[in-house]
Amino acid sequence: WRDLNCDQIYALLDRTFTSPGQAVLYTILKNPCCNRETLLRRSKLIKAFQKDVNFREKLQLVFLPLERVSDNDMATLLWGGLPSPSPYAPLYTILAVAALISLFTPLFLGKYSVLLITGMFSVNSLVHYKLSKKYEYMLPAISGLAVLLRVASKVTGLNRPVIHDHCQQLRKASLLCRPISRNTAYLQPKLTTSDLDILYEYLKLFFLLEVRAFYAILSEFGKQVEQLQRIYLIIGELDALQSIASYRESLPMSGYVEPELIAGGNAFYAVENARHPLLKDAVANSILINKEGVLVTGSNMSGKSTFLRTVGVNAIFAQTIFTCLASSYRGSFFRVVTSISREDSLMEGKSFYYQEAERLLKLIQTAAREDTEAPALCIIDELLSGTNYTERFAASQGILSYLAYKNARVLAATHDLDLAEKLQGLYRCYHFTDQVGRDGLKFDFKLKEGIASTRNAIKLLEYLQYPGEIVQQANTIAGQYTLNLRDLEKS
Repeated sequence: WRDLNCDQIYALLDRTFTSPGQAVLYTILKNPCCNRETLLRRSKLIKAFQKDVNFREKLQLVFLPLERVSDNDMATLLWGGLPSPSPYAPLYTILAVAALISLFTPLFLGKYSVLLITGMFSVNSLVHYKLSKKYEYMLPAISGLAVLLRVASKVTGLNRPVIHDHCQQLRKASLLCRPISRNTAYLQPKLTTSDLDILYEYLKLFFLLEVRAFYAILSEFGKQVEQLQRIYLIIGELDALQSIASYRESLPMSGYVEPELIAGGNAFYAVENARHPLLKDAVANSILINKEGVLVTGSNMSGKSTFLRTVGVNAIFAQTIFTCLASSYRGSFFRVVTSISREDSLMEGKSFYYQEAERLLKLIQTAAREDTEAPALCIIDELLSGTNYTERFAASQGILSYLAYKNARVLAATHDLDLAEKLQGLYRCYHFTDQVGRDGLKFDFKLKEGIASTRNAIKLLEYLQYPGEIVQQANTIAGQYTLNLRDLEKS
């Protein structure tokens, strides 16, 4: 997730109006789908929202009341659960009935009835304040459920064929949840702006309206929690997919394509003119990854890591929002696994190399799994860069050779040009180029066939105005090292 900058990508895609929509959109992106029917159903809704802008805007207006509801509260309530119903719930009804009866005592007790009414008010007020401390933290979430149920009712009134199945499910679930809707009215926060509101607050205490409503909801919640979850997810899905429709509409003409996903057969990944969603003027590149993996070489800042992320993000988009930033996307269903971002873990006492070795092991274990139909798409940037050259070269060659024979398709980037030469036959080689001159660094960010023939690390030091002695000595050592390697190869 972090390797592919998915938090920033999620923020870019998020044009939702509800907290369920945000949660469902996040869940969709986190869980690439290998079911073609699910993806085609999403695509149908997205295209319907694109085509009928008036319908999309009406739906957005219906969703607006949910914008102010905290998703954490609602989701915790629906999937975390409420406490068990109180065995004393019938007693609270008895106290409310007793309070009602006390109002008629002046007919036969006269002035002494004041003591009885006052006593009942005091007892019920005490019960209210004692119990409310136990459940008041749940009231915002329950109020949110009330808003959710009202929104669901309004969605069913839009009467559009494309959401007919969604509306049918919402009607059925809302009908079963009607007792909850009725009781939530007593749990809504009220602003005391009039005498009637003040009177209501006294009646709420006297007849334990809020307490009885809460425990009534508690009883119904256990019976209908699955229906409430279904409503949440349906509203969330509609909002998430209209968000993707809005995102598609924000792209330039021919800025995206729907993928052609193929199940079975020899796994492959083929994309033409792919771009990264976070780059405004991204340079498009094409690639085919099949049984023969792809190894990308190139100097610093030439575009290797961005290209790897572009491939990964478009694979995720294909199997989540059915939208690829490319002119063509064809490929298999994949489990995308990456090793791109690396850092030390000071708190765990793990080095840069150790962290990377752990990540690569998880990637290798995922690729080696044979109990799944979807192969792994392994995207690796600079294998084992935190250790010495000799061991890095040997281990990298071993890892990439191992992955080439597993249930995986591999895209890797490296600075080690001799590694690319050693793996020819298992991996096709591509590269990015650069120029470093007086005017600074120049890159075209275009992927080219073959192994990189230029390096820029020392040129970059010179451009940054390192002391001349350092640059000169580095060039001398590098030149001698290259000659030694050539002599070694000849021998």
